[in-house]
Amino acid sequence: MAATRRSILSTARETSDSGTIEDDHAHLLLTVAESYADAYPHAPPSLLRPTTFAGAMGALLLLLLLLANQDDHLAANSSQDEILRQALILTPVQTQIVHRHGDRTPITPLKDELFWSTLLPTEELLDDIGRHTNIIRLPDAKPHPAGGGAVYGRLTVDGLEMMKELGTQLRSDVVERLMPGHYEMKELENVDPSTWLKVSSTDFSRTIQSVQSLLMGLLPTMPNADIEIDARHTLKMIPDPQPRRYVGQAERERELMNSPDFTAKEETMKSLAVRMTNALFHSGVLGEAALNVSFGVGEDEAAADAVESPRDLGSSNNDTQRILPWNQLAEILICLEKRDRLPKDISPQDLKDVAEHNAWRWFALLSDEHLAAMAIKSLAKKMIMNGAEAVDIFP
Repeated sequence: MAATRRSILSTARETSDSGTIEDDHAHLLLTVAESYADAYPHAPPSLLRPTTFAGAMGALLLLLLLLANQDDHLAANSSQDEILRQALILTPVQTQIVHRHGDRTPITPLKDELFWSTLLPTEELLDDIGRHTNIIRLPDAKPHPAGGGAVYGRLTVDGLEMMKELGTQLRSDVVERLMPGHYEMKELENVDPSTWLKVSSTDFSRTIQSVQSLLMGLLPTMPNADIEIDARHTLKMIPDPQPRRYVGQAERERELMNSPDFTAKEETMKSLAVRMTNALFHSGVLGEAALNVSFGVGEDEAAADAVESPRDLGSSNNDTQRILPWNQLAEILICLEKRDRLPKDISPQDLKDVAEHNAWRWFALLSDEHLAAMAIKSLAKKMIMNGAEAVDIFP
């Protein structure tokens, strides 16, 4: 059975490569699911035949639900339909939702600050979405380079509305179906939220404002008591804290980036990075502080090493300037394209190539089991502990 399931995983991966699985994160889920193939040979093969990211997530979670039951007799002696039926009639005791932020301004400072500032919500609007929340912060937390500033790296009005709509969808599509059976969503709106709801966020303005907006959609009738947003664990929630949390994490990133396959791919794409950096410099898009920003797994070291001559970067002085890291190139171009502000020398295909290579770098690094474990360990551990608490409360 294990061999058959691995074959199905390979088929799913090939399907993903052909574009059926639209979100590249499905690759990571398939890699995780693959690790269970030998240890649990009786799990139904159809659980590992996803064709979308949502399907991959659902298959993995249902598989883990079955495995958590630890019922080898059921797995070995029941039909696949019976196993699925048994899984679906279990009563959920907790729902954990992990989401990203909404539409934002670029993190990298650009020259037209006035334009980007017009996309931000007003202070009155921000006060409105935050009026029922209480943000808990560390008093001496060091800002992360990707945290943004007064204008850049901030949630836009579009992003605020996007997250509010997501909250509405979660209320109807997820929470009302996955809340524990003895809870009713409408009843909970009149109960102290600390008794049934926990909210955590990285301490970035865009992520805090995103979850505040989501809560407005999730709970249209906001509770009387404030909802606490715990923003004290940023470094445990992101894969690229500075400095890294674990001994050997940065070293492992360097090892992977110096591998023959990685360096060969980077060399192939280097001319694109130079051309895109040149185009952004020559078009006058970049702000003065653009080269002082560095973030993302592998980008700390890549940014330090990626140095080109002034001639290659179109510099008008004798100072050596860096090629912009792929993470920056991708986020700048995506933000510019969304606002119809791409320089004329950068085509939609250029944007596609940059975004795809940036995604390739992330997956090339984080598909390494050792680096992935260090990058995601703290967040995964917290989620498991949350689940354990729920099991203790609702035996």
